[in-house]
Amino acid sequence: MYYRSIVPAIALMLATTVQGLWVPPDDKVPTERLIENLQAQLAATPDDPHLLARLGRIYSLRYSLGERDVDVRKDRSSGNLSLYEKGNGYPSNRHHLEGEAIIERISDLHKALAYYEAAANAKSSDEKEAYIWLGLGYVRDEMSHAAAFLAAPLATTEDDELRVLFRTAWEDRALEAYQEAIGTKQAIDGDFLTPPVELEAARYVKIILDARKKNSRPHRDLLKTADKIIKSTVG
Repeated sequence: MYYRSIVPAIALMLATTVQGLWVPPDDKVPTERLIENLQAQLAATPDDPHLLARLGRIYSLRYSLGERDVDVRKDRSSGNLSLYEKGNGYPSNRHHLEGEAIIERISDLHKALAYYEAAANAKSSDEKEAYIWLGLGYVRDEMSHAAAFLAAPLATTEDDELRVLFRTAWEDRALEAYQEAIGTKQAIDGDFLTPPVELEAARYVKIILDARKKNSRPHRDLLKTADKIIKSTVG
């Protein structure tokens, strides 16, 4: 009798735990519909750094991945939508756009950058969460690739002097934001599960700085910090 009664109890506990860890999305909508919904929310609270960052996030995804339907969470009382973020992280296909694709989507990257910059600079009594700085770093990182191409679209090599100038300038700005993401004191991470925000930022820091032939002392220190984060997190 004891075993018969305890098994359903354990099953219920496990089900409750799993449900708490993973809740499925409520719907799938076009990115444009999500943007319109978020902009309507922002109209009521225009200085909300979280809404600004959410708009930056969806525009950055649309730049990288193109127009598509996305999973969302829906507040049943207000009808407000938010991007379903569980375990998404940022797109791994960094700098994959070339030529015409950059030209066609650059306005989305501009909007992503504007919203993330606004989120990072929004007046708030709370310290900015790490995911805002990660998002800002990511769009600045993408801009380093796009701006290099747009500065010299006819260049035949990435070592073209003008491309290097624009790419390095935007990479340096990306590194500033990634450093904030790594160094933030708050544990809130914008509803990400995996990978952790500081690990995501550390990986991008390492990609940028490992590719350079020479780094400044502050950048060498940042690279050491990134290496420690990666080793302590993934071994």
